[in-house]
Amino acid sequence: MTGRDRTPAWIPENYLREYFLPTFAAAVKAGARTVMVNSAEINGIPGHINHHVLTDILRDELGFKGFVVSDWEDIKKLVTIWRVAATEKEATRMAVMAGIDMSMVPTDYSFSDHLLALVKEGAVPQSRIDEAVRRILRVKFELGLFEKPIPDSALKSKIGLPESRQASLQAAVNR
Repeated sequence: MTGRDRTPAWIPENYLREYFLPTFAAAVKAGARTVMVNSAEINGIPGHINHHVLTDILRDELGFKGFVVSDWEDIKKLVTIWRVAATEKEATRMAVMAGIDMSMVPTDYSFSDHLLALVKEGAVPQSRIDEAVRRILRVKFELGLFEKPIPDSALKSKIGLPESRQASLQAAVNR
């Protein structure tokens, strides 16, 4: 690993469990509600289609109940960069079935269009969509986004406080 975004990582399963998973397990235990998938690959499998990591480990083993969101346009990159899917529609199917609940794409709604077509074709079960929607709505409800969708502007003054920086440093050091 080079520490750069979108860099392939070769991590034996025992290293993954010993060195990397404890941090994620602690975050899940502490109540993390969302996980954004890394834009890289682990052991040759792009993160956005890694069922072992997203479902077997994150959901089944760690008990994560929140929702999983893609990184910026990374489902599209399954076609253009990783070349593991021939079309964006196939990439969408692969990502959703691996465990992606929400796609982060700034101004393009093709994810929704592809997903609707995939459900109509039977390539993605309606139950998988219901599961993702339930997760997303539950998190939004728990965070009060239906009652108060716009945060208090006074909260901006709390960003970057010395206490926050110290807590971040401690979290990194105590990893």
